[in-house]
Amino acid sequence: MVDGTTNEQELETARVAMFDALKDPQLCDLPILLLVTHQDMENARSASEVAELWNVKEFYEDSVLEYGSSINNIEQLKEAFSAFASILLHGVVGPTNVNVDI
Repeated sequence: MVDGTTNEQELETARVAMFDALKDPQLCDLPILLLVTHQDMENARSASEVAELWNVKEFYEDSVLEYGSSINNIEQLKEAFSAFASILLHGVVGPTNVNVDI
């Protein structure tokens, strides 16, 4: 989970922390849910912008779900976690595997 309104330095700190965590043998083969918050704020980066800045697709290709979230759209948040749970439980990317920014 990343704050979409964060500054460049904090965004880089979060990127380094995520990639360090994904070096763990128990985590490296799992899918990634990149949830970017505060999408209701005017200056927020979208989930696709953060994924591009972090180059996550270069390293994790199809195992990344990118979702924007907002306190004003709880249904979108439910959809993100439902899609992620489906992948974890069944190894299947369903029709909710989309890049949605609200």
